[in-house]
Amino acid sequence: MRVLIVEDEPLLEMVLEDTVVSAGHEVIGWATNCANALALGDARSPEIAFVDLRLWDGDTGLELSHRLSERGIAVVVTTAYSSDHVGELDHALSVVPKLRHAGERLESSDVRPGPLLH
Repeated sequence: MRVLIVEDEPLLEMVLEDTVVSAGHEVIGWATNCANALALGDARSPEIAFVDLRLWDGDTGLELSHRLSERGIAVVVTTAYSSDHVGELDHALSVVPKLRHAGERLESSDVRPGPLLH
């Protein structure tokens, strides 16, 4: 699967990229903002994108996730915020919480499937 990663924290991007590649998928690019993510999406045709909800250029992750979804790219939203603060995500396959510190493990009960997976 061709994967786009949109993450503004380099360490988290590296961990996610390693996980994606270890699972046998191809990371087609890494973007840190909305403009670069859209350009990569147009140029490299990802099948799925992991999108950080809050990027350094503002609250563009939510808007970006909608725009990628409208282009036929499946979206998994990653966030450090509680579900009360993430907004409308019916278009996302899933919402995955970010790990907050080294050594923290993600449990399957932490992952919130979107309506597309119900």
